[in-house]
Amino acid sequence: MRKPADESVRVAVCAVLMMAQIFLVACTAGRGPLPNVSSRLLSFMQAVEGTSARRNNELQGIRSLQGVRLDEAGRLEVMIDMTEVTEDTLRELHARGCSIEIYDPVQHLVQAWVPMERLREVAGLPFVKFLDLPNYGVTNRLGN
Repeated sequence: MRKPADESVRVAVCAVLMMAQIFLVACTAGRGPLPNVSSRLLSFMQAVEGTSARRNNELQGIRSLQGVRLDEAGRLEVMIDMTEVTEDTLRELHARGCSIEIYDPVQHLVQAWVPMERLREVAGLPFVKFLDLPNYGVTNRLGN
């Protein structure tokens, strides 16, 4: 005869597995959270997802408020922390419309311009560990 606690544990395990499946489906469907994207980049992505390319170009005005850089083509400048930087991984980024600005194979970093509509896809690549906005230097000026 089973104890009631055994049944509770099985129900809890089933619930956790179902939640994990829902999470994975949501992530791969392009609607779920992205654990390897910085919160400041994720906030920007959520603001622009579902908008047209024309509307994304109109976002040029808020780029300084968000700490982002957009080019004329509507691409966003990002830092990509990768498991490795090789010709193959760089080719994969190029295939997704990324324009590589600079990379460092030793530190596993790539700075690139990524089309906003492809950010989620780039974040999902198996060799991408983390996506973030670059940290830009700011001068400390006093006076005019």
